[in-house]
Amino acid sequence: MVDGESVYVAHPANELSLNVEIEFPHPLVGVQQGTWRVTKETFARELAPARTFGFLREVEALRAKGLIQGASTDNVVALDDQGVVGTTLRWPDEFVRHKALDCVGDLALAGKRVLARITAIRPSHRGTVMLVREMLAHARREEDVLGIEDIMKVLPHRYPFLFVDRILEMEPMKRIVGVKNVTINEHSSRGTFRGIPSCPAC
Repeated sequence: MVDGESVYVAHPANELSLNVEIEFPHPLVGVQQGTWRVTKETFARELAPARTFGFLREVEALRAKGLIQGASTDNVVALDDQGVVGTTLRWPDEFVRHKALDCVGDLALAGKRVLARITAIRPSHRGTVMLVREMLAHARREEDVLGIEDIMKVLPHRYPFLFVDRILEMEPMKRIVGVKNVTINEHSSRGTFRGIPSCPAC
């Protein structure tokens, strides 16, 4: 998924892992990349302490808007043109760690546990929220798929004449896409085509 300069790729997985890359034109930031397997332990140890960051030249404009009122070196890394102002970095890559922290926070908007392997290049809050919406829409489509138990409630047929195992897509009164898995043990007619086993539906 692409949103402006933000690019995301997500794959199903058994846990949440993040591969995050950022790029800022500053000598201390530049291009930073990091990968984390997100568990309670790694989140608390490697991501949660990573502070947000901003540029000193933006401070007055932000304060004029009533923002950053509680900012301090405990929660913000301020940068001038040369380096860090009034504090030291907790990690050399604290900047990308904070962006990964932002991603975890935005993914929590899904309202359920996210099990995915996500690559986020130049992530933003807006982009990650859009990713969450896409994943939720995909999850709803997956939930609409009918399994064998649901199919048997609709069709009167039973093995070996129930020639569908799963419904993948449905457009009422228009089309339906199903799957039939055939194994070596499947009931078949032998000899119809010179000894080649064939499905009864044929």
